[in-house]
Amino acid sequence: MKMATTLALKLHAYGISRLHDSAWCGEALWNHAKRHYRGRAEPSTMFRATIKNGFLYHLGLWIFEEYVESDDLIHDADTGWCLDYVADLVEMLELAGVVPQDRPLALARRLLSRPELEEPWELDPNQRSTLKSLLKRRYNAFHESYASVIQSVKSGYAANYAERVFHDRELCGYIAQLLVEIGIDGTVDDELPAKWCKRRNIPAWAARAVAARDRGKCAACSSDISLELSAEGQIDLIVPLAQGGCNDLVNLQLLCSKCNSVKRARLEPTTSSVPGYLQRRLSRRGR
Repeated sequence: MKMATTLALKLHAYGISRLHDSAWCGEALWNHAKRHYRGRAEPSTMFRATIKNGFLYHLGLWIFEEYVESDDLIHDADTGWCLDYVADLVEMLELAGVVPQDRPLALARRLLSRPELEEPWELDPNQRSTLKSLLKRRYNAFHESYASVIQSVKSGYAANYAERVFHDRELCGYIAQLLVEIGIDGTVDDELPAKWCKRRNIPAWAARAVAARDRGKCAACSSDISLELSAEGQIDLIVPLAQGGCNDLVNLQLLCSKCNSVKRARLEPTTSSVPGYLQRRLSRRGR
């Protein structure tokens, strides 16, 4: 599937902003996740088992629904943001196979190509208001005409979002802890998190994915253990089950046997998965 890179990056950025919004996490994220925790939505094994298209994938679906399918953002945004937003949707639809000559898409293209939009900040308030109304009409036309197309690409963008998040181990650790903090297991503010699911065997595909992301090195001491991946206990839970952690892919990291035996059921800071050579280069530049 061809993907609009700009839109994929914006979905990732939007997702990060939502994960740092305590109100959204305590309401929207909690409600979404709770349905799976209680077995009221499929996959009912989410969190309790390590499954493909688990929590990160579904988080991508929820982010896509808010960013692309809901009209809340375009309703509240300024005119310049709306212009970029509609342009991103045009690219998404064309890459999904909608021909440029199709009427709703052609009208949007014509609107976006207006000469006065080269410097939209110079429009007066009445012009900006008129333009925003036109952009909202194009947005609504997209959803009326291409609802099935948008649904068909949602899964691909959700998977792309999940991959981007997974490759950032620190972000994964943040999310794994966030799930505990919002009380996915039913705990409230005055209760300490506790074990609520059993340790499951980690599937081979998940172990390979974690080892690849962590480059075969221990997430704690950075020792190279790529030749010892069959050793028992090397796939560690970032947030231990005893402290409210889960078996989802978001909560996995690679540890050497020594570090794993030392960590046990303790909650330790999650280290970065950014390659060391890149960190050193940025450090030399004073960044």
